[in-house]
Amino acid sequence: MNVKEKDDTLTSFIEKPTAVGSGKIVVARETEYFEQLLAKEVSVANMETLFEPSTVTINGSSYKIGTIVVTGYLANVEMPEFGLITKMIYLPNHKCYFKIKKQVPIHFNYHLHSFEVDRKSRTSTSYY
Repeated sequence: MNVKEKDDTLTSFIEKPTAVGSGKIVVARETEYFEQLLAKEVSVANMETLFEPSTVTINGSSYKIGTIVVTGYLANVEMPEFGLITKMIYLPNHKCYFKIKKQVPIHFNYHLHSFEVDRKSRTSTSYY
């Protein structure tokens, strides 16, 4: 069963719509990430502005700047790969990209049931 949203898009009855919090509008071509985003999303070339929200909820999961997310698995050390969300870009076509600063895991702390990451190591930045 589909439900018609306020913006005339159809969503599944069970699917939760994307919710975007406050943020700022930026000129697309003046952003430091324009070329990287253009490589992933060709339609960005036709956009004059982009929206950088402070929070976004996708399929019921909420994200904000500063959130740590799992971005992959490092088979050589048998640990997950983590990333710190440093920026979010929400496009008019309802797609959201995250600027992620990768975090290198050091070890798993069995007492706290958590991974420790090396925040001082040189890390790369990617867009997801």
